[in-house]
Amino acid sequence: RVSRAGRINEPFLEFGHGKRFGNFSLNSRLGGKVAPKAMNERFDYNKIDLGLALSRPIGRTKLKGSLEWARTRYKDGNVTFLREIYTPVKTFIPGTGSNINNAFIPLPLDGSLYGAKYGNTKGRFQLDLDFPIVADIDKLFWLLYTERWDMNIYANYGGAWSDSVTPTTSRGNV
Repeated sequence: RVSRAGRINEPFLEFGHGKRFGNFSLNSRLGGKVAPKAMNERFDYNKIDLGLALSRPIGRTKLKGSLEWARTRYKDGNVTFLREIYTPVKTFIPGTGSNINNAFIPLPLDGSLYGAKYGNTKGRFQLDLDFPIVADIDKLFWLLYTERWDMNIYANYGGAWSDSVTPTTSRGNV
């Protein structure tokens, strides 16, 4: 039986920067976390993640390409459930406070559209195209104000993989 009792001390630091080059916007992010053995009873790991996005408006349409990468490394292989999680599609519903990824849509090769892949490293390349379907609605429908309706088309390629020893528990591989 795996115990989930206890606490974790995990100091973190994150930097972000945005820059405009004419019509292009370049945004970058670098972050890191550590959970050193000196501060934690059960954990000793570090995590680094970075992201880079380039976008350009074309009239009312916006084209964006982005890269994400993250990795988690632990000092020994005895870490419970400490992995990077990659989900092909993240569905966000405003007002819920989180991403909703519970729908199951099967894919022909491996997994599902909303299923997760696990590893100690993950990466993603994504292209987004946002364009208005109805650009200027500007109406109040009962309690809801609608300014415009947009459509988003995207392509996403990525995954999670393990490139070092698989973490284990007292019951075997995680």
